[in-house]
Amino acid sequence: MSDMLEISQNVWLDESDSTVVIVIDRVSITLDINEFWEFCEEIEIAKDKVVNHEKFIVGSYEEDDGTIKKELLPAPDKNDFN
Repeated sequence: MSDMLEISQNVWLDESDSTVVIVIDRVSITLDINEFWEFCEEIEIAKDKVVNHEKFIVGSYEEDDGTIKKELLPAPDKNDFN
């Protein structure tokens, strides 16, 4: 991946052949730029639906370096509230 541009921690752009490589653990997925665009749109739709689902909530926490991170958590049972 030395000829690729790192666009985020796990995503690389190969400008020479217009592909994007997504690396998750030891698996890499290579998509052409249009497939990548469509994939991102699908992920955005899915993310919006999950974030707005009654069974999940978005929480946040601060890492040791001060970075605020968000995470998706199962919503507590309504019977758990006073």
